[in-house]
Amino acid sequence: MNSNYPVHPPLSDAAPRFNAGIFGALARKLLRLHGWRIVGEFPDRHKVVMAGFPHTSNWDGYFAILFLLSMGLRISLIIKKSWMEGPFGRFLAWMNFIGVDRKNPAGFAKQVADEFRKRESFWLGVTPEGTRSNAREIKTGFHRIARAADAVVVPVCIDFDNKYIRVLPAFDTTEDAETDTRRLLASLPGNAWPHHPEKLSIPAREALTANGELVRARPLDH
Repeated sequence: MNSNYPVHPPLSDAAPRFNAGIFGALARKLLRLHGWRIVGEFPDRHKVVMAGFPHTSNWDGYFAILFLLSMGLRISLIIKKSWMEGPFGRFLAWMNFIGVDRKNPAGFAKQVADEFRKRESFWLGVTPEGTRSNAREIKTGFHRIARAADAVVVPVCIDFDNKYIRVLPAFDTTEDAETDTRRLLASLPGNAWPHHPEKLSIPAREALTANGELVRARPLDH
């Protein structure tokens, strides 16, 4: 990567921020060392659900953390409750991450929607596949939350082939969760490439397959 090239685009005026301090500087340095960039435009909206695809590795979370720290972008990421334990859990809590008890997903969706209503600006990050390995379906919690909070959905694709995190255009949800899920999946071809292709969820694999082969992500002109 060209050392003078920015590792991320500018934040929109509405994007919630926090002071990452030395962690932000370290994250930007690590992104440059890894050769990764964040590309796309952030929506100028106060209520946002960012839906990340595909999710096949813990490296997804590692780069997501660098992504947020490098910009000082305050997004509440939904992660497994067990990750919030111990010293690292305190660090994640400082970053405003939310631990999920997956035994009660409907109650959790209501809880998060309440957080949207209480705050002037709130961005939430979710992984609709729900697991890192061969999920059979896409969870529609992102849709319930977005509808309840009147939030836009922003697809975010991780591309291990070209070392990009791609922020794609926002869209408003409809009343039909299935239609909106298909719209999310349609954003994957050309934009996403998993760390472990063999662990793709069944819907993501179907979305990324053309003529019997997975469609590789396209590079960008620098």
